[in-house]
Amino acid sequence: AGLAGLPFLGMIGSMSRIICLHLSSSLWRTRDSWRRLVVLLGSILFVWVVSAAEFRKLSEFVTARDGVKLATDIYLPAGDGPFPTILARTPYNKGISGGLGEQGTKRGLAVVIQDTRGRFASEGKNLPFHTDGWGSLGDGLDTVDWIKEQVWYGGKLGTHGGSAGAITQFMLSGSGTTEIDFQHLVVGTPSLFHNGIYQGGVFRKALVERWLAGAQFDPEALENWIQ
Repeated sequence: AGLAGLPFLGMIGSMSRIICLHLSSSLWRTRDSWRRLVVLLGSILFVWVVSAAEFRKLSEFVTARDGVKLATDIYLPAGDGPFPTILARTPYNKGISGGLGEQGTKRGLAVVIQDTRGRFASEGKNLPFHTDGWGSLGDGLDTVDWIKEQVWYGGKLGTHGGSAGAITQFMLSGSGTTEIDFQHLVVGTPSLFHNGIYQGGVFRKALVERWLAGAQFDPEALENWIQ
């Protein structure tokens, strides 16, 4: 279930604190007090079980056209579907975007979150945006084609993301796909060359070099961008 792991431990911690507070009270010896405690803990457990049933989380690998495997989390609402679907492709670790998946399922959406090539759980060379658009490789387009084959896909597809996650959307939109119904783009530039790397024709040295180093991309990325 989608709320396994840390949320489950949080629930156990909350219940433990309630028990400790109850035992520290002078009222804990009464039978009525214990009855109220059991009812309270039962209510907490019921809410957690119901919440856990609200969505399912699957972890799979999408195989790109060159055989590289792209780590992908899929969040599905309760029920059989099919569902309208949101795709988010990020170099910043899909694991930190679980909130997007959970919130999407509450609105009846399937949410697909993917580590881009070479990042975190995905295979491949660790170069930013290198295979996210068009050309001989197109990981975004390959992922869209994979989504279209899934039984839970309902025929409507949107994309979501900010910063680098917006750039992967722009590159997907130029890949030739006709499957995208809408995009939610925040901050990212539609022209990585003209606005991201060379603003007004001038290399943005501090921004580019710090971002590549901070995100721990392969040093080859900088070489490719300044050639």
